[in-house]
Amino acid sequence: MLLLVDKIKDKLLRYYNKKIFLLKINSKVQNCRVIGKVNCNATNLIIGNNVTIYPNVTFWGDGEIRIGDNVDIGYNTIIFSSKNGGVYIGNNVAIAANCYIIDSDHGIEKDKLIRNQRLVSGKVCIEDDVWIAENCTILKNSIIKNGAVIGAKSLVNKKIDNYAIAVGIPAKVIKYRI
Repeated sequence: MLLLVDKIKDKLLRYYNKKIFLLKINSKVQNCRVIGKVNCNATNLIIGNNVTIYPNVTFWGDGEIRIGDNVDIGYNTIIFSSKNGGVYIGNNVAIAANCYIIDSDHGIEKDKLIRNQRLVSGKVCIEDDVWIAENCTILKNSIIKNGAVIGAKSLVNKKIDNYAIAVGIPAKVIKYRI
């Protein structure tokens, strides 16, 4: 009996979380799966069809975050977009757990207090058919081209070629998909 109550509670919670999340975004989404609580403090989030968002994903910022169709976003992933930047994720992309995608850095001018510095923004573009493995960080001005694979715990801060497999800090291409 307790198992049945837990299943019903889980279904109701999923339904509630999905409804709350979908109210906050700009898209007419079809078949979006929201599994667990999603933190959405983004003002311009656009999501495609057949997107799966796992628990504790955070969307944040006042810039555009655009997510294509057939995308999976893993547990505890954070996606931040500033007003002058933008994060663009293509179709058929898999983002594993604990990833951090951000389109800006903090300013570092010498004669200004750090807390008063402006953000330095760029764009992040993740094209189609990309796999980003667990614990990766994707920084501003990064372009991950079609079919690329980013290995676990890698940091991307530049362009990664089509079908490249890149690993490390910073990520370097070690070979290409065949």
